Amino acid sequence: MELNKKNLGFGSLRLPWKNGKLDIETIIEMIDEYQKEAFCYYDVHPHYLAGKSEEIIKRLVVKRYPRETFLLADKMPFVCKSKEDYENYFEASLRNCGVDYFDYYLLHCMTVDIYANHEKLGGFDFLLQKKKEGRIKHIGFSFHDKPELLDKILTEHPETEFVYLQINYFDWNNPLISAEENYQVALKHNVPIFVMEPLKGGRLIEKHISKIDRKDISMPSLALNFVSSLDGVDIIMSGMTTKEHVTQNRKLLQNPVTIPSNLYSQINDEIRNENKISCTACHYCEQECPRDIPIPDIFSLLNSLDRDIWNTSLKEFPGARYKVFLEEYKTYTSNKGKAGSCIKCGRCELKCPQKLNIRSYINIANNTFEKSSVDFIWKRFYTVCGLMRVSQKGLILKEWFLVKNYKNIAIYGLGEIGRLFFNEMLKYPEITVQYGIDKNSEKIKINGLKVVSPDANIEKADVIVVTPTFAFDTIRHELAGKIDYPIVSLDEIIDFFE
Repeated sequence: MELNKKNLGFGSLRLPWKNGKLDIETIIEMIDEYQKEAFCYYDVHPHYLAGKSEEIIKRLVVKRYPRETFLLADKMPFVCKSKEDYENYFEASLRNCGVDYFDYYLLHCMTVDIYANHEKLGGFDFLLQKKKEGRIKHIGFSFHDKPELLDKILTEHPETEFVYLQINYFDWNNPLISAEENYQVALKHNVPIFVMEPLKGGRLIEKHISKIDRKDISMPSLALNFVSSLDGVDIIMSGMTTKEHVTQNRKLLQNPVTIPSNLYSQINDEIRNENKISCTACHYCEQECPRDIPIPDIFSLLNSLDRDIWNTSLKEFPGARYKVFLEEYKTYTSNKGKAGSCIKCGRCELKCPQKLNIRSYINIANNTFEKSSVDFIWKRFYTVCGLMRVSQKGLILKEWFLVKNYKNIAIYGLGEIGRLFFNEMLKYPEITVQYGIDKNSEKIKINGLKVVSPDANIEKADVIVVTPTFAFDTIRHELAGKIDYPIVSLDEIIDFFE
């Protein structure tokens, strides 16, 4: 069976679950809908779906459809440590899939270290031998690194017949992913491109489109039209989860619409503001974690919390909605490692296709969900309400500073509360805010205010006011050895007026 250009690939990484088990009924509907057209490319991996993807494809495709009606692609895991591992993994995959050969077979997740290991063990030679035996029709690899390495591999291995690349409009100019540069390298070598993550793990379809007023443009159409318009693309993989996804994606590829080029940059800006952690839930990190931490699930919670909880009304905050996040966290980690069990080994980051600073985010999760998280929320809530009470009473914050004879102050923490406090201080000509202190000083731009890092040489002031009151003791301890003037919590000022 030959491959049609711009074929919709059926990815098995994100097939649906129901009540803790794979949703077989829905998957059958998806496969039957997929097989109706000339879409026939199934992509599996020994570790996808908690190790069940090969078995599912065997049960629902191989045993239900003639072998000549579909193409099957599988992957060599990147954990190979010996030549024997190649043979063992390959034979196990054939058995698990119930086939005599693979139409496409890949060396998986190529990076500098993984490529060096395959070169040492003879990974490409193994694939060539299996192709000679007729057990592989086409050989290639999936890639998650810089264009210089891709050029090196394709130069040293011209036998490569296809390459999987992560391409979507969000990552096109992302220096961590190098999507455009990698695409250009593959074109230069005239190697067919199979696109991974065209929807970035579903993140490109999760939001409302405020910039679009045309009925024929949807978030999926934005993403699929972008990759389908590229020369050299043969397969567009999609991690579909419903029959409707299959139908919709097929129609979008068969009937593309014209998308204004400036629309992509506008949507990118909105997405960056909404999702702080660009995790696609591929679970490669989780497979590497020695403490079995459910990293993608935890990141999903952090993104949801960042988007939602701070927009909750004061009447609800921080009640039932926050408890939902805590309960979800407890569910995700009930039989797995917690964020606090991270040993910071970095193995997860070496395997992350998105090049995320996983250890830093896990530390945030630890502080958010484990380290007195309820106290953290209530302290922030108390501070906000305290400022409101002072304002509603018609009291003036400057009185506290004048009583203490503090006329030149510094503000530690320039998040939402810190900015509110700074703007309040601007009303009082008797008091000067000399500078601000924040760990994200390089990213903070406030007109008329110098912002420095806590690690910098801190100028003298009459007092430093700490606005992240939930971390006051920690901040005071950090600054105590560097300064010899008062450090006070914003709550202390508020309490003066209560």
